[in-house]
Amino acid sequence: YFTLAGAVDVKGNVISLDGMTLNDIRGKSAACSGRITHNYFRDFALDLTIRHDNFRVLNTSSNDNELFFGNAIASGVFTMQGPIDDLMMNVIARTENGT
Repeated sequence: YFTLAGAVDVKGNVISLDGMTLNDIRGKSAACSGRITHNYFRDFALDLTIRHDNFRVLNTSSNDNELFFGNAIASGVFTMQGPIDDLMMNVIARTENGT
């Protein structure tokens, strides 16, 4: 559904995703920034932000999940922060035509 473009910078216990671009199947892009930290590849934590405009955020069918499926186009900001086993996600977005 998505492709990712850009350079990933790995230094010590930090994986930086600043300047990455996420592309949907329609060619629309979303700007990704942030980092993934770890303690020698254990105890991973995320601090990621994705800013998107008219971006396809959902493209699933009932074969994927009978209760939650469809197409969604949205604009806004998505953040994900915290340790992998206790992530905090925040979405500030509006739906767009085609949803």
